[in-house]
Amino acid sequence: MKQIHGGVTAAPGFKAAGVHAGLKDSHQKDFAIILSDSQATAAGVFTQNRVCAAPVTLCRDHIRNQVANAIVINSKNANACTGHQGLEDAYSTAKLAGETLGVNSNSIFVCSTGVIGQQLPMDIIENGIHLAVQMLDGDGGHDAAQAIMTT
Repeated sequence: MKQIHGGVTAAPGFKAAGVHAGLKDSHQKDFAIILSDSQATAAGVFTQNRVCAAPVTLCRDHIRNQVANAIVINSKNANACTGHQGLEDAYSTAKLAGETLGVNSNSIFVCSTGVIGQQLPMDIIENGIHLAVQMLDGDGGHDAAQAIMTT
């Protein structure tokens, strides 16, 4: 099998960034954005479980458009079992990312991994969006991969 270097940015037209936004105390990367230079066709498969995290609900909604521009990912906090506030936070994350990237928020997918049952600290998420957008690069795949690691 041929190994392809570059991770999510190996294909032309993709940029990524992984930054330390402040979710993890250890100063490890904890926030990533993966951006397509052009709107991409999107498809998805989701859990059938009745209990799912707020980002899953958002992604199910956004996938109906069958297009994607970016994925915003945080680690350390799953935004799961967080009720209505968690859902509002997921949609706010997509809205802010869309505004900052200059794309429709309905083409932004949000993913979270980490501790269940804690509300997202939206000030840190906002900081992460701004930091990551500044760092987007065609060679940013490795940093993005580090940012989504839970351990």
